[in-house]
Amino acid sequence: MGEIVIATSKIRAVAYYRMSTDRQDTSIASQRKEVEAYAKKHGYMIARDYIDEGISGDATEKRKQFQQLIADAAGRRDFDAILCWDQDRFGRFNSMEAGFYIHPLMKAGVHLATIAQGRVDWNDFAGRMIFSIQQEGKHQYLIDLSRNASRGRRDRFLEGKWSGKPAYGYILGADGHLALGDPSEIAVVQSIFSMRVDEGMGQGSIATRLNEQGIRAPRGGTWNVPAVRNILTRETYTGAVTLGIDQRGKYFSIAGGEVERVTAGMEKRTPLIIPNCHPPIIDQKTWEACAAITTRSIKIKSHARNGKEGAPLAGLLFCGRCGSPMYAVDYRGVGPGYLCAKNHTRGGCGHCKVPQGKALALVASMIRERVLGGSLEALEAAIERQLGRRSQPTDLQALRQQIAEIDRKLEQGAERLVSVDDSLVPVIERKLLDLKAQRKAIERELQAKPAKPPRTAREIAADVWRLDEVLRTGSPRKVRHALSQIVKGITLDFVPGAKTGRGQRYDFTGGRMELLPKEGQSPRRRRS
Repeated sequence: MGEIVIATSKIRAVAYYRMSTDRQDTSIASQRKEVEAYAKKHGYMIARDYIDEGISGDATEKRKQFQQLIADAAGRRDFDAILCWDQDRFGRFNSMEAGFYIHPLMKAGVHLATIAQGRVDWNDFAGRMIFSIQQEGKHQYLIDLSRNASRGRRDRFLEGKWSGKPAYGYILGADGHLALGDPSEIAVVQSIFSMRVDEGMGQGSIATRLNEQGIRAPRGGTWNVPAVRNILTRETYTGAVTLGIDQRGKYFSIAGGEVERVTAGMEKRTPLIIPNCHPPIIDQKTWEACAAITTRSIKIKSHARNGKEGAPLAGLLFCGRCGSPMYAVDYRGVGPGYLCAKNHTRGGCGHCKVPQGKALALVASMIRERVLGGSLEALEAAIERQLGRRSQPTDLQALRQQIAEIDRKLEQGAERLVSVDDSLVPVIERKLLDLKAQRKAIERELQAKPAKPPRTAREIAADVWRLDEVLRTGSPRKVRHALSQIVKGITLDFVPGAKTGRGQRYDFTGGRMELLPKEGQSPRRRRS
C-alpha cells in the first residue's frame, strides 16, 4: 500500500492518454480508470483529457493532441500537472528529443506524474537522470521491437511466405504462401497488363476504361493512375516476392536479405527477388515488357483530350534548337502538328513548328534507314532468312500428318485381329471403327480448307516498307506504342525563316533519331 496524501487544495491537472494497439490492458478506458483513481488519491483535479489513438509513442509529429497539450501548457497556463498511466504513454522518444518537449513544460511550471513511476521532478538533477534513463529504456524497447519484427519478416520472405495484406487477385493460403484468389480479380490484373503491353495504353487511359466497364478498384472505389501503377509495378504477379525495394522501417529495414539499422543517407540497396513463391498471374515476358514501357514512358504523354487517342508522335519529338519537347497542336484550317514547348515563354526558343504529315514522313524514312536495312532488297533478304528458320508445319500439313498416323494405327489394328484371342476381337473392332470415324472427320476438314499459298518474303517486305501509310492511317495510340518500343527520341532541326507578325518563324529541315538499346532498360519495381 502506498502512502495516502491528503491534499488541502486540489492541483490543477490534465490527463494524457495514448494507445498504439488494441490491447485491452492499454486501452483508453483502462488508462482513464486508473488515472482518475490516482488523481483522487493524490489531490489532482483533472480539467480535461488529451487523447491520441493508434499512434506510436515515437511518432511525436503525428500525435496532434500531444502537440496541443505542449502548446496549451505554454499558452493557456491553466494546469500545473500532466497525468499519465505510464511514462511510455507520455512518449517513447529518446532522451534528447524528450528535452525538446520538456523544456517548455518546465518553463510553464508543469510537472509529469504517472501511476507507474510517480511524480517526475525535472527540476532536480537526480530526477532528470532517473527520467532520462527510464526514457531511454522506453525508446530502446521500440528499437528492439523493430529489429525483431524486421528479422521475422525477412525469414518469412526467404521462405517465400507472405506478410501483410495479400495483393489484389490473391488470397493468403494456409501455408503462409499466396494463392490465386477471385477469378474476376485475376482477369482484371491480366487485362491491365494486356492494355499496357499489347495496346500501349497509358495508366490514365487504363483507369478510364476500367471505370467505364464498371469494375471496382481494389479498395472499392474508382480506378485512378496510382491504383493502375500499383498493379503494373508489382513483381508479385510473376510469382515472386521482393525484399528491400524501399526503406520503410524507422529503425531497422531489410536490404539485400539482411536486417540493417536505418541511418541518415542510407544508400538504396539492390532488392532481393525470390521467384516461384506462389502461382503467377502474368508471365515473365509480359512483366519485362511492361516494366520497360513504364521506365521509358515516365515523361511521355499522349496529349489526349476528351476521350481521343492523342497524337501518334507525342512524347517522342524534341526541338533541336532548345531541347524542349514538341507538343501536339491542331490549328483550325491548318491541321495537326507539333510545336516547341518553349515557343510562348519569355526569351524562349521561337515558333519552331512542324506539320504532323512531314514529321511522320521523316520518322518513316529514318526507320527504313536505321531499322529496316536501308533498302527494300535488304529487308526482303532479312525476311527470307527469317522464313527459312521456320520449321513449323502449316495447318494443312498438320492435318495430313494426322491422317497418316491414323492409317498406320489402322494397319496395326488389322494385323492384331489375326493373332488375338477371340474375346478381344470386339474390343479391337470398336477401336478401329473409332479411328475410321476420326479419319473421315479430318478428311472433311482437309477438304474444307482451301490451300492458300504462303506469302513470299517480297510481299511481306513490300507491306512493311509502306510505313508512311501505316503511320498516317493507323491508330495514334498503337502507332505511339509501337514507336516507343524502338525509339528513345527524335530531335527535329529548324533554321530561321521568314519573320511574321508573331515574330521569328523557324522552318523544319529534318531530324535525328535515337534508338533504344537492344537490351532494353532496367524495370521499375515496387515493393511486393
